[in-house]
Amino acid sequence: MAKKPKDRNYLALRDSNENLDFGRLIADHDDDLAQYYVAAERYVKRALNVEDPAVFFVGPKGIGKSAILQMVRLTKSSEDNRIINITPDDLAFSALANAEGASSILHEAGKNQWLFKALWDYILLLEIFRREFASAGALAGFVSGLFQGQYEKEARRLVALSEDKGSETLTSRILQLIHEIEVSGEYAGGRVGATVKLEKSRESSVNSFQLLNLVNSLAKKMRDNVRHPYYVLIDDLDLYWEDKPTQNSFIAGLFTSLRHFSHPPIKAVVALRDNIFDALPLIDRDKFPDVVCHVRWDYAAVRQMLEQRVVFRLKVQPTEVWGGVFPENASDLIWMHSNGRPREAIRLATIAANEALHNGHLQILPEDMDKAIRDFSNERIREVTDEYRYKYPGLEFLVRRMNGWPREFPYDRVTTLLDLVVLEIEMKEPGSERYDWIAGFANDPRRFAELLLQHNILWIKLSRTDTAKPYDSKNSVEVTSERWFAVHPMCAPGLGLIGG
Repeated sequence: MAKKPKDRNYLALRDSNENLDFGRLIADHDDDLAQYYVAAERYVKRALNVEDPAVFFVGPKGIGKSAILQMVRLTKSSEDNRIINITPDDLAFSALANAEGASSILHEAGKNQWLFKALWDYILLLEIFRREFASAGALAGFVSGLFQGQYEKEARRLVALSEDKGSETLTSRILQLIHEIEVSGEYAGGRVGATVKLEKSRESSVNSFQLLNLVNSLAKKMRDNVRHPYYVLIDDLDLYWEDKPTQNSFIAGLFTSLRHFSHPPIKAVVALRDNIFDALPLIDRDKFPDVVCHVRWDYAAVRQMLEQRVVFRLKVQPTEVWGGVFPENASDLIWMHSNGRPREAIRLATIAANEALHNGHLQILPEDMDKAIRDFSNERIREVTDEYRYKYPGLEFLVRRMNGWPREFPYDRVTTLLDLVVLEIEMKEPGSERYDWIAGFANDPRRFAELLLQHNILWIKLSRTDTAKPYDSKNSVEVTSERWFAVHPMCAPGLGLIGG
């Protein structure tokens, strides 16, 4: 006789005594991702297709952007030498901060996006050319040969500047190139004196070092001299990002470079957080829809993601996941409390499974789900507010002030919270300097309410009897004094709210 679900030990760890997991949360560390990745035709197919113009896969943290890049790596693992991974350590934004004060070009970064674009072109194409040629000497000879004897010394200097010396980052190489421009006298008064087109000169090698001309010419010749397809993968741009003008101009230059750079046989794939994308000072932003792919998942897809991971890890049948391993309604609860983001859904499911193991249960019971949701909510309050620590430091303090509130409340409750916090700032209460930016909203409570809505702390209700919904800043209802609000389901369990 077959065992009933309640008698099955679904959570048995067959291979170790470690905590149970349903796959690595950091996608680029997950070598098994291809075993349970779902709906590859949705985004991965676009990322692999060198003919597809999509370059920037944009979405909120945890939506699965890094997983798309990891699937490219796994799919193309036999062609590892043709995958160029650019990491936060390669970019090293701190080098920009250290050099900004001493560099006239960086000091006026907003005026020089086109220059950053040219320098990114150069760095990226040299990364590819280094893989096309077996040695630095062969590469230097190739670059020199492109100019038919013209500027041979300068061309070899460009190759030398781009060489990987072990400890140098891509950013430090770009800073070296910027230094070359400045000391060569080509940059003055916010302008670079070099012309865009490389001119043949009758003069000898005493010509001035026209760095940007060489870069521009080399970029134009790149596609005709690359024999194999290459993938340029860039992830985690948010890791050291502090929303500073120089950083944003630097990333905007990369954005513009890749828009033109990513054409067959080169395919660039960049995971970019939506709040960073919105902060970039892009010129003609409306002309970029072909290169931007917004990553979104629906309920059915996230449920399938969880199901496939549980099947893979626990060696059960798909029909045993909901109502067997998990309670029947668990996928609904996970979707609601994880904000519909795959990484958070997987994480919440993992917390619930380990809670059940800790309690000695054979399967995940409703009480395990409830405890996991509370613990997960407390973690997410800290993490969500930490995402905005540079622009809105101390935001977690503000959210914690809602502890014990009703789950749903009128507009007046938001204005009262604002008044109390502003008073604390004015009275210089201990610790209030951590969130003194809130004083800027003192006379604009509607904008303060919009801030809480936009940052996934509150949901909006048209009226007291309306159903609470996520706030969509691109297709939003007007925030007025007649509106009601609800604490976001992801934050609510961690705040001990009244009303269920």
